[in-house]
Amino acid sequence: MSKYEAAFSRLGEEALVKLEGPGGFLAVTEAHLVFVDDAGVKRLELSRIRRVGKGEAGTLLVQGEGDSLVLPLKAFPLEELKAFLRGGGKTLLGWAVEAFKEAAEGLAECPPELLSPRGFAPPF
Repeated sequence: MSKYEAAFSRLGEEALVKLEGPGGFLAVTEAHLVFVDDAGVKRLELSRIRRVGKGEAGTLLVQGEGDSLVLPLKAFPLEELKAFLRGGGKTLLGWAVEAFKEAAEGLAECPPELLSPRGFAPPF
């Protein structure tokens, strides 16, 4: 087990899909996109991911609501990273959309008093 995977395993989350390269470890869990490198562990909630695209200076930018995750392309073999992002039929954005739908379904099951104007109001 590499140092990156060891750091990920200490989080106690299970990877649904994972990718390890010479510069880091990337995993999709039930709720997060997790990136581990020498700088530490960074997470982005799947249900908050809105866009995945090219970042600045050789990076991949995963944009979320309020937060973003910048992944250095040199951390992974390029073809393996592309395959990871496509995910065997489910893209990273596909994982994010699924997580968002599950979160929205959870709101539908909330008691009406929590959804009233005086209580919690969903952002959509």
